[in-house]
Amino acid sequence: MAARRYESYLLRVWESDQAGELIWRASLESTDTGGHHGFADLDSLFAYLETVCQTLPPDDAQELTKPSVDI
Repeated sequence: MAARRYESYLLRVWESDQAGELIWRASLESTDTGGHHGFADLDSLFAYLETVCQTLPPDDAQELTKPSVDI
């Protein structure tokens, strides 16, 4: 099985009132590093995720395999 690139985040989304208009805000917390990223809108969140997916180097990949079990 080939190695796969993998990222994991805790996603938080909430509505915020901005001059009488409700908009969605978001934040991501890396489950690996604990780093936080805040986003003023969902478009910014999606753009960030797209960039991460396109630029994650293959050598940071973890191989996703089922654990072996001896019976």
